[in-house]
Amino acid sequence: MAPIGIGVNFKRYSPHTFGPFRCKLGDMAKTLPNSAEEERLHWIKPFIDAKRSLKEISEISPFSYRTLKRWVAEYRKYGIVGLMPKSRKPHHHPNEYPQWLIDKIRKLRTETKLGPDVLTILLKRENINASHSGIGKLLKREHLSKQKRRIQKKKKWVPKTTYPGDLIEIDVVYTRKFKGNWLYQYTAIDNCTRWKYSWTTLEQSNRTAVVFLEKVINNFPFKIKAIKTDNASIFTNRYTGYQKSADPMNPRLHIFDKTSLRCGIIHYLIDPGKPQQNGKVERSHRTDRERFWNNIQFNNLKELKQKQQEYLRWYNTKCPHLGIHGLTPEEKLLSLQGTNVRV
Repeated sequence: MAPIGIGVNFKRYSPHTFGPFRCKLGDMAKTLPNSAEEERLHWIKPFIDAKRSLKEISEISPFSYRTLKRWVAEYRKYGIVGLMPKSRKPHHHPNEYPQWLIDKIRKLRTETKLGPDVLTILLKRENINASHSGIGKLLKREHLSKQKRRIQKKKKWVPKTTYPGDLIEIDVVYTRKFKGNWLYQYTAIDNCTRWKYSWTTLEQSNRTAVVFLEKVINNFPFKIKAIKTDNASIFTNRYTGYQKSADPMNPRLHIFDKTSLRCGIIHYLIDPGKPQQNGKVERSHRTDRERFWNNIQFNNLKELKQKQQEYLRWYNTKCPHLGIHGLTPEEKLLSLQGTNVRV
């Protein structure tokens, strides 16, 4: 068999000037390939028809012997479809998370509703390295992230509290109906440590507000110096009783104010229509709704209060808070031991 293409450098092949076998330029123009698979078949056809060997074809083609051999195998196995170009994308990324970690992140997100930053801290405590951006992409890919994002307004600067108990934010919110009656959750949260206490009742009144304040004083692990509430009538007479007082210079005090004074606690009020000034407890309501109320099932109030106490223990001792640099309220409290903490 005579050698093909002697004395010519055919490694720089152009289909307009040369083919895998001898032909006139006019004939070659009639057989120009229209696709990549046709061009590949064009090169291996002489071998399939037993006219040329792969070694001879590789010497004149821009493709190696190994490539031609692979094309022949693909063609014999799958036909012309086997010659179609395949994706060169790697099957696995070298930094992708293993399946067990993906399952763990998915489970933590489903059970706790925590975001990527907090999940990163939880995994780091178990000596598992996972970036918050990687977790965020995973949650988005698994459709576990929030699709809508609220526009963040510029926050008003407020002085930070230094010690536990300097300022406690208190508020009440209705959560859901139980046997035809609304359930009201009273919440108190410390500005410094984010230590929180909640109490759920069927009544929203002056009496329950005072009862809750006494519970807060007895359950918080440190002395309370000041509290802050909104202007609801269960907390103050400022916009109701003051106007009805016979002596405007000596107005009638609300029972909540009287209890605060008796306990040596200063009672601050936010500006009317400015719930942002009580922002920590307002944000706490949303957190409780997402992580507790949306998932809880109970048959009676006793069972509800028991599960709520379990949730509070987890919140105060296990859940990291980004507002206090990834610490739990308990860890933040211990870091300030000896300042104002009641041991």
